[in-house]
Amino acid sequence: MRAMGALLLIAACTLIGADRARALRFHQRCVSDALAALRCLDAELSTAGTPTPEIFASLARRTGSPLACVFQTLAEELPESEEGLAHVWARSWLRDRRILFSQDERRALARLGDILGRYPGEEQSQAVRGCIACFEEAAGRSEKSAREGMKLCTGVGLCLGLMLAAALL
Repeated sequence: MRAMGALLLIAACTLIGADRARALRFHQRCVSDALAALRCLDAELSTAGTPTPEIFASLARRTGSPLACVFQTLAEELPESEEGLAHVWARSWLRDRRILFSQDERRALARLGDILGRYPGEEQSQAVRGCIACFEEAAGRSEKSAREGMKLCTGVGLCLGLMLAAALL
């Protein structure tokens, strides 16, 4: 009976570690989805001349969740808003805390929101490219962090479980 309890304790601690590692993977997914969306936004702004709400609606269809919710909100609220794109952009990105971005990533998005819709197309594309550079850097860091974090968090959970099991026995 004690051995069964010890095994369950080890398994529970390992799962807690794996859950933490899953959060790191989710951050990596958010960053890569945002990077893909920013690249699409840059392509649309520099070539097609598509109205911004239509770009956001298209990104909402193309992008995986939870980012799809952000672009859907932008597409729906922008035409009706009297606040302007910068306020709707900031509210959409900063409101949803399910999206795991670092403060630097959120600041880069906020700076982009200040430029979108206020300046000519080339300046908007330049700002999007600056945000893309920030997210490319973040993608590299988050991939490395997720890979190392998976091993670390699972290992720490397993070790904690083993120590607790040893204390029980």
